[in-house]
Amino acid sequence: VLKIKTAIEKAFANMRFQTVVACSHRNASSVWFQWPNARKLLGSGPDGADLKLISVLEDEPIIGRYHTVIIASGDHIFANPLSHLAGRGLKTIVAVGQGSLSKKLQIATHEIVDLQIEINEDLISA
Repeated sequence: VLKIKTAIEKAFANMRFQTVVACSHRNASSVWFQWPNARKLLGSGPDGADLKLISVLEDEPIIGRYHTVIIASGDHIFANPLSHLAGRGLKTIVAVGQGSLSKKLQIATHEIVDLQIEINEDLISA
């Protein structure tokens, strides 16, 4: 989680933003520890955290309050909400770390940012 946070801060150092993080109850303590000033959402079960973030994108007054939305995920579930926001004039950015980027999300967003997350190979092979 720390590597992801560091990569996001580095990639978007020139921007001021409101951070919203969502995770399952199993990951909450480590995620919330790294993002103390973020708005924190819990969503467990299949796509639980993703659905919590989507509810923010769809149900809250983002248009008119913000000019850019950044999603740090490559999951296709965010394609329709981002496409809707882009169609309403918001700039959309997808920040991708180690995971894959769905084609649908790639088409839906204005910009893709590679977070350049460094993985310690020694930890993976241990």
